[in-house]
Amino acid sequence: MILVDKIIDNNKITKVTFGSGIESINGGAFAGNVISEVDFSRSTKLTTISENAFINQKIVSLSLPSSVTTIGKSAFYGNLIEELELKGYLLKDEKTNKGSF
Repeated sequence: MILVDKIIDNNKITKVTFGSGIESINGGAFAGNVISEVDFSRSTKLTTISENAFINQKIVSLSLPSSVTTIGKSAFYGNLIEELELKGYLLKDEKTNKGSF
């Protein structure tokens, strides 16, 4: 299992491309960056994007893989999202919170 943790926060990252082994992105993992582009196209095992993972970035377009079932509170809050594609079914309970976007 591969996790992305807060080790990459506050680094002025602008683009992130995830590989096929990523399963979870932990809370606040990308806080303090300036990400405008995220590529999940190879992330077939990604199930969880935790709270505040991509908070206050500059993401305009977002396509989440069908494997994602849980999106934490404020995971994408404060972005500039104009286009959102959800390819799978998110769990409709406390695991996908209002305010995720």
